[in-house]
Amino acid sequence: MFPDPRVSHLANALSTRSPHTLDLERLIPLLDALANNPIFWHHCQMHGLTSLAYHNAKTLGIDRHLPPIFKQTYYRTLSDNLVYRQALEEIATPCKTQSPILVLKGHALIHLIYKNPALRPMSDIDLLVHPTEVNAFKQHLCDLGYTPVPLYPDIFTRDKIAIDLHIDPLNATRIHARSQTLALDPETLRARSHPLPGLHPFHMLDLGDQIITLANHALKHGFNRKIWLIDVLGCLHLAQEPGASQTVLQQCKDARAMPVLIWCLHAIAAHLSHPLPAWAETIQKSFPIGPIRLKMLHIAPDSGPFQILEPLVLLNNVKGIRQKIRFLCEMAFPKRAVLSQIAGYPDKASLSYLHRLIQLITQGALQIARILYHMALSKTPKPQSLFK
Repeated sequence: MFPDPRVSHLANALSTRSPHTLDLERLIPLLDALANNPIFWHHCQMHGLTSLAYHNAKTLGIDRHLPPIFKQTYYRTLSDNLVYRQALEEIATPCKTQSPILVLKGHALIHLIYKNPALRPMSDIDLLVHPTEVNAFKQHLCDLGYTPVPLYPDIFTRDKIAIDLHIDPLNATRIHARSQTLALDPETLRARSHPLPGLHPFHMLDLGDQIITLANHALKHGFNRKIWLIDVLGCLHLAQEPGASQTVLQQCKDARAMPVLIWCLHAIAAHLSHPLPAWAETIQKSFPIGPIRLKMLHIAPDSGPFQILEPLVLLNNVKGIRQKIRFLCEMAFPKRAVLSQIAGYPDKASLSYLHRLIQLITQGALQIARILYHMALSKTPKPQSLFK
């Protein structure tokens, strides 16, 4: 259940810090011991770290210690992301919209943080479109040869390209209860957004809104990919500019997103073992989450289809006992179309709320068992630091 901690430690070291801070005398022997272990490759690939690990190793001149698949993944990610960039340019050229279209995650982060399209893997392009223009935009995609995916009418594909359309940043159209949790107004997001160079009418979110939406997305999925935490960490470092951190904090408070930010800061500390910028570390240490919740945070990435962290964190933002009950009920038992998407197959007799109840009970019991196991038996020595 808990693999060799050196695997995670090595992957974090190669992916999350400036390569010049690494202690090669300690790093290289560990790299030689683990690099050809399939578990190390699987860990990097599962968490989206493979290209970053190769890039940093290449910068240090130690990439020969990595198996060839790391280099192959780096160039495949570069090729895929250039195709996605070309797709955005193709969509943008004849596109006529009155409101900016917001590019979420992926390509916007490449421009904002990574500066190299090979470093940030993407599986699709997420776009936030104005509700009054979404139907016209869907037709625009169809005219370009994209087709909607069965079960997912807001995802359009052509060849290997996938476009995921949203009309609100919380996906409240799927689970309405989320609209009660954070105050993220799409019009405000558009008003604060910035143009993506060479991609009119596409915009990217303002820095504070980036942090909020990225942290919320990572929370929704139980922080189960480290690349999402690295995205947030990169934005936190950008917010070190004078006055920027105060603006980010104010935006978090206005959006009622401080609990989301705090949990994300704890997740970065827990899963990346990476120091936070001073202003963010002050916030993290000012709001401890307690030993049991910390254990829940540790096991969340391996929780399966039943994710408890999102409702746990966001429940306090819902006012009134009745609204809290409704929120929990809808999070646990969403509408059938959403259940179909969760299950991955069309609505059938077996896809019932009784089936969902059994799933919640079994997954919940499994999570409790994992927490107890983690608290009782998972104490492992902290690996030796790989940094100078």
